[in-house]
Amino acid sequence: MHRYAILLTLLVAAVSWSCSGPTIPLPEEGTIVRFAFTRSPEDTIRVLVRRAETISRAREVLDGRSTANILGGIIVRGAGVDPQYPWHFDPDRVVLGEAIIGCVGGTTMRTEQEVEDFFAAKPSGKYCEAVTPVAVEPR
Repeated sequence: MHRYAILLTLLVAAVSWSCSGPTIPLPEEGTIVRFAFTRSPEDTIRVLVRRAETISRAREVLDGRSTANILGGIIVRGAGVDPQYPWHFDPDRVVLGEAIIGCVGGTTMRTEQEVEDFFAAKPSGKYCEAVTPVAVEPR
């Protein structure tokens, strides 16, 4: 009977782990920029950024020298540096601008099903959102 209890415990743990979504290993280099979504400023997302231009632009917004407010790039499945989202931006392809050509606004996706629905509609993974940079956090 004890063996069955152990096996049941292991099975429940395995199922729970597999449903929680993968966390993707990210590069060690880069800077984390925290953004607040314009449509719901209480919601923020931390994004690993490796493009110097994007990091500079975020700092310019924080210093009041830029009005860039569109976050864009290619997203991939799996949590990144912000585990509350089951997707993350490719750190080498994140941009911050006043307008991004060919990108229609996204929605905040919090479930794996929402991510799958997004990729079904936009297989390219191109995503953009109106945001405000909140902080630049060196790693």
